Amino acid sequence: ILDVGCGSGHVLAGLLPMGASGKLLHGVDLLPERIADARHRFPNCRFECANAEELPYPDGSFDLVLAFTVFSSILNIEMAQNVAGEMRRVLQPDGAVLWYDFRYNNPRNAHVRGMTRQRIASIFPDYRVRLQSVTLLPPLTRRLGSLTGTLYPVLVGLPWLRTHYIGLLRKQRQI
Repeated sequence: ILDVGCGSGHVLAGLLPMGASGKLLHGVDLLPERIADARHRFPNCRFECANAEELPYPDGSFDLVLAFTVFSSILNIEMAQNVAGEMRRVLQPDGAVLWYDFRYNNPRNAHVRGMTRQRIASIFPDYRVRLQSVTLLPPLTRRLGSLTGTLYPVLVGLPWLRTHYIGLLRKQRQI
């Protein structure tokens, strides 16, 4: 499993209690300080400082690539396509991308862009894409306070209040 944009490694290391072997968990991030932190916190996993446009792994190295809040931070479409191409390259023929990212723009952060279904499909044109909207609007969730247990299940039922997609993008074999 490869986590692209792994940050400090928390998502990747979250697979350890589920039975994943640390020696099979790899993470890459562009920022050296994040990689240093990940290596310190999770020494059983493997972390590399790398640009996701040039992943330091052979073709077909991974069964699964994690992309958690990565593409919403890549504003240049060519760069996003390059990263997606590298993900395809390092995936096994029947590999998949586990996706979690913003669906909407954040009006308070010009450095991220919401990833619509159409934009995801354009970056991964030869993948079967299955997405589900999740995550109740975080600023709203933070304000629920003691009513969280009561209101969260009701509010999360409103699709327009769910701010992220989670899904599986299955690599299709090329003929």
